[in-house]
Amino acid sequence: LRLDVQRGRLGFAGGPRLVQVGEARFRPPRPLIMYRSEDRFELTFPSPDVAEFRSMEGRTTRYRRAQAHTHSAAELLSFAGRYRSEDLDSVFEVTPVADRLMVRIETRSNPAVPLMAVERDTWMVRGVIMRFQRDAAGRVTGFDFGSPVVRHIPFSRLGDPTAVPAAPPTAAPATPQRPPATPRR
Repeated sequence: LRLDVQRGRLGFAGGPRLVQVGEARFRPPRPLIMYRSEDRFELTFPSPDVAEFRSMEGRTTRYRRAQAHTHSAAELLSFAGRYRSEDLDSVFEVTPVADRLMVRIETRSNPAVPLMAVERDTWMVRGVIMRFQRDAAGRVTGFDFGSPVVRHIPFSRLGDPTAVPAAPPTAAPATPQRPPATPRR
């Protein structure tokens, strides 16, 4: 959940503004089909670092404020590699560039897109969240993928996590690739 303030109004980053309905209580001005399927939710702030999202069905989801983290070059390099999801039949490539990470889907010709650091092991791009996991030694072993449509899709690291990844191939793969699976509704 990413919030921002525009023209003095609280809202979802890149999304609708909210209306204040009480002290630390907010709602959308009207149901929006494009946001949470017209859910008549309420967002409350029981403390400065906690937000609670209550759906019209009464389900409450609690969020805590992200703890900002500035990554060193070595930390960024620790994320570099290829990650595969059996569920989506996709491989994502993560590459450090300057002070950030870039991600691209290997079977697509689209360019890599920059990830925004949310916390030490959590990154975001366009509503997509990637939460990296580590083993007991602190090595990155995979990540959990989530979007507005799907949640908790596991990706496992391919190859040696301590090796520096090679440059991406320039030629198309020799064998045909299946398109990624689409989420079920």
